[in-house]
Amino acid sequence: MKKHIIIIASVACLLLGCEPCPHYNRIRAGSLTGGPIPSLPKKPHGEVKLYQDKSEVTEKYEVFAIMSLTGDPGDEPRFITAFLYRAADLGADGVILYRGPAQGVSGWYGSTGVAAAYRAEAIRYLK
Repeated sequence: MKKHIIIIASVACLLLGCEPCPHYNRIRAGSLTGGPIPSLPKKPHGEVKLYQDKSEVTEKYEVFAIMSLTGDPGDEPRFITAFLYRAADLGADGVILYRGPAQGVSGWYGSTGVAAAYRAEAIRYLK
């Protein structure tokens, strides 16, 4: 019986994917130059600072990656957590978050709900 539970749990993990937090794998990230994102040492999760506006950043910095995600505005706290986790994995010191307006979304069968676009800039401090 224990073998069956272990097998079922293993298959569930493979099917659901292993991500550090919800929406992590949905984030699209790229560099501003169109080339690869610079390879920086990862930061511990929880060490990346969140900024709501560029004016909040008091140190000199450069933007080295841009991230985006679209989804239900009700999931915003999870989106922010996902941006912070992804930025930590990219080696960022901070994230500047931008929110897009919520809009109705239509699909094949009519309205599918409301979605908003979220964008974040991964920054590193200049020393």
